[in-house]
Amino acid sequence: MTWLRSDREVALNELVRALREAADRHATAAERAEDKELGSLLRETAERRDAAADMLVDRSEAEAAVPDPDAEFLHDVVAEAKAALAGDTDQAVRSDVLSIEAVVREAATDVLENDTSDRVRDVVRAVLDDIAAVRGALES
Repeated sequence: MTWLRSDREVALNELVRALREAADRHATAAERAEDKELGSLLRETAERRDAAADMLVDRSEAEAAVPDPDAEFLHDVVAEAKAALAGDTDQAVRSDVLSIEAVVREAATDVLENDTSDRVRDVVRAVLDDIAAVRGALES
């Protein structure tokens, strides 16, 4: 049996998956950060990404995605190697966080391009606003 999903459902599921992955990667990055303020920012951001994923699941037919443990492990190994090679752990952490935030931003934009409810759009717009704020904080 083949399950066909609309573009809207695919986009929502991809955004939930990206938010869950971002939450996990931000929490891991917070542990690696040497700067306490950076670690705090990343822990708070992880909580907001996870909460946004929960809200999307509650407000739509999106699936409650769970990050892939194998992909997480591989990413952690690569992130540790980058930090070791860069010599500046916090800069490597910032770079990693900005890259996953770009993935979330792209997935959020895809949701907005599809016909979806106002309740979902409100959550997605809040995520996009938060991404811009986090990006500003990381780049300053």
